[in-house]
Amino acid sequence: MTAGSRRHTARREGEGSEFDSDFDDEFEVGELAASGGMDRNIPDDDELDERVQTIVHSVERAMDEAVENLLGISTDFNWQTDFDTFGGVPETFSGPTPGAIKDYDTPYEAFTDIWSTDIMKHITKETNRYAKPVIEAATAAGTLKPTSRLHRWVDTDVDELYVFFAIYTITGIYQRSSQHEYWEVNSYFMEVPKFRQLMIYNRFILLSKFLHFTDNSDATLVHLNSKFESLNNLHQDIASDESLTLFKGRLSWIQTIRPKAARFGIKSFELCESKTGYLYRFDIYTGKNTERGDVVASSADLAGKSTQVDLDLLKGLERLGHCVTMDNYYNCPALARYLKSIGFDCLGTLRFSRKHVPKEIAKVPKNVAKGTIVACHSGDVSCLAWKDRKVVSMISTYHTDETTVGRTAGRAVVKSVVVRDYNNTMGGVDLKDQKLSMYLMERKRCLKWYMKMFKSVICFRLGLG
Repeated sequence: MTAGSRRHTARREGEGSEFDSDFDDEFEVGELAASGGMDRNIPDDDELDERVQTIVHSVERAMDEAVENLLGISTDFNWQTDFDTFGGVPETFSGPTPGAIKDYDTPYEAFTDIWSTDIMKHITKETNRYAKPVIEAATAAGTLKPTSRLHRWVDTDVDELYVFFAIYTITGIYQRSSQHEYWEVNSYFMEVPKFRQLMIYNRFILLSKFLHFTDNSDATLVHLNSKFESLNNLHQDIASDESLTLFKGRLSWIQTIRPKAARFGIKSFELCESKTGYLYRFDIYTGKNTERGDVVASSADLAGKSTQVDLDLLKGLERLGHCVTMDNYYNCPALARYLKSIGFDCLGTLRFSRKHVPKEIAKVPKNVAKGTIVACHSGDVSCLAWKDRKVVSMISTYHTDETTVGRTAGRAVVKSVVVRDYNNTMGGVDLKDQKLSMYLMERKRCLKWYMKMFKSVICFRLGLG
C-alpha cells in the first residue's frame, strides 16, 4: 500500500486522519479555481501560484469580513505568550443525555417516522403534478412514441410511494451491477426472491422519472433536518465540514473537495457528531449569486454564504457546551471568540494569513527544528504553530501549549494536545461518508441532482444501522 493510500484509508476509518495527511497531499491549482476556492484545508501561500493566491486571499477577506459583519463583535486581540493568564476554560457540557431519543421495535417504524405520512402526501402531490405537464409537452411536440412507457402513467399514491422507497432501500443492501437485474427472471444467481411482486419494472422506471419533492426544495430540507434533530441528542464533540455527493452531469454549481472520496459533486454543509458520524443538520449549496466566470467574485460570494450557513448549522445548540471542530477554511480568531461567547468551544486548523492571526504564529520559520511549538493567546482564544514534517497552525478556545506523547509509524512522537484532539474529533462528516460508501445505490448515476441527494438520504438511514 502506498503512503497516499494509507493516508486516505486512515481518514475513512472514522477517528480522523493522521494530522499531516491534509497538508502533505500534492495540490492541483486548477481544482481550486474550479471550486471557487473551496478546496478543503487550503495549502500555504508558498505552495500556490500568484493567481490562486489571489483567489484564496479573496476568500479569506470575504470570510473575515462576513464574520465581523454578521457577528458585530470586538476585533481587539492582544496576543501574549504567558499562558498563566489564559482565560480559555473548557465549557461544561449541559446538553441532554447523548444518544438516540426514540427506540424502535422494527426498521420500518424508524423509516416511517422520518418519511411520515404528511411528507409522503406532499411528495405524492408533487410527483403527480410534475408528471402531467411532462407527458403533455412530449405529446404536443410529437416525441412521444407509441411504445413509450409514458402512455402507462397513472397517478401514484402514498402507499405505492412507500413501496417505491422500500425498493430503493433494498437496492442499497443487495448490490447488483445494473438496475434491471433486480427484476431478472429464470436466473438462479441474480434473481432477488419476490422482488417483482413489489412492483413491476416499468412502473418503477416511471416513478423514478417523475418522482418530485417540491417546487421549492427548502420544504423537504426543513422536514429532514427537523426529523434528524428530533431523533438524536448530540455528544459534546461535533464537527462542521463539507461533504460531496458524487454527481456526473451538467450542473452550474458542481464543487470539488480533494480529500473527499467523491472529489466532484453536489456540496452540502453538514454538522455531524464526531463519535458516530450522525448527520444532525445539513444545507445543500445550490449556486453562487455572481457569474461563474469571475472566479474571485464568486469565491467571495460563496465565502460569505459559507460563514452564515456554518452559524445556521449551530443554531439551537448555544450554551450547551458543545465543542465544534472545523478546518482552516472556516477558522479565524474572530469566529472562535464569537463561538466562545455563545457557549461553544471550537478548535481546528488555521491558515497563517487569516485576519488577527498573531505574528508570532504567522512568522514561524519553516526551517525550525522538528517538534518546535510556538503558542500564544488572547483572552479566551489560543493559537499554536507546531513543526512536524512542516509547520502547521491550530486555533482553540481552551487548549494551551500542553504536549502529549503519541505514536506515528511505531515511533513515540511528542505533539500538541490540540493536534491530538483535532485528529480525534474532525472526522465526523468523513465517518458519515464512510458509512454511506457501503451502500452503492448512492453512487448510481442520476440525471436529476435532487434524486442523487434523495438516494444519499436513504443511504444515510441505512448507514445508521
